[in-house]
Amino acid sequence: MALKYKEGTSTTDHVSEFQSVMNQLLGMGVEFDDEILGLWLFATLPDSWETFRVSLINSAPQGIITLDLAKSGVLNEDVRR
Repeated sequence: MALKYKEGTSTTDHVSEFQSVMNQLLGMGVEFDDEILGLWLFATLPDSWETFRVSLINSAPQGIITLDLAKSGVLNEDVRR
């Protein structure tokens, strides 16, 4: 997937676009584990978000990043920045 977040653009739009792609895949019968989806969303973020990714992974229960945790984390981090 070539979806990448571009600095200075809306994280809300980015998360929505990511979810739309995932919904299309689900509609075709392709399923992914929730943790894979969360990590996949993280992979769409630029290098400048590395500290955020590490911090959220380290604070996640048992180190497991769900898609919901990743989405809320990305949106909250954007507000913080």
